[in-house]
Order: sequence, then structure tokens, then C-alpha cells
Amino acid sequence: MNQTAWVKLADGVEVIRHWETPDGPKKPEIAILRLSGEMYKDFENAPQAFVERHKVFPFKLRKVEHHRVPTTEKKARTGGDPPQVEVVVCLHNQYSITGCVSGTSL
Repeated sequence: MNQTAWVKLADGVEVIRHWETPDGPKKPEIAILRLSGEMYKDFENAPQAFVERHKVFPFKLRKVEHHRVPTTEKKARTGGDPPQVEVVVCLHNQYSITGCVSGTSL
């Protein structure tokens, strides 16, 4: 299996466009986002604007829906912990509607 590199879109925003990888299917288009805690809050406030502003997909989207999966555990952060990172998976369908799912502990 090939090692896939994250593509930096902005500070705190990285993506793997699975349809562009050697092992990924071309359809449906699946994007995996790795966001800093601050950028995740920005995404959560306006998912469609965020996805379009950062050009996660190379085309205009009719609708973006975000579903957050609640976590069952919150871990306390200490000063020595690395910055929190959130992962969001977005799937684009043939109707130009994108569903994004994330599990967060923010």
C-alpha cells in the first residue's frame, strides 16, 4: 500500500483527496480533513463556506451537511500535550451534496 501525504490547504487545514490517491476509488469523491482545534470550530460554524473556501473539492457544491458523532470520553489536556487535531471525513455524491462526519472532543 502506498504512503499518502497530507496536502496543506492553510495553517491548521490538511487534506487527503482519496480519489487522487493510487489506491482510492475515483467515485464517490472522499476527502479526509485534518484540522487544528481552531479551524475545526470554524468548520463547525459554517461547513459549506469552509469546504468551499479551502477548495476541498475542485467543484462547487450544492449543499454540505455536517454530522458530529459525540465522543464518550473527554481527556484533560495538560501544558505538554500536542495541539488538538480533529479529523473530518467528507463524501461527495452525484447530486453535488456533501456529507461530512466528525468525532470530536472539543
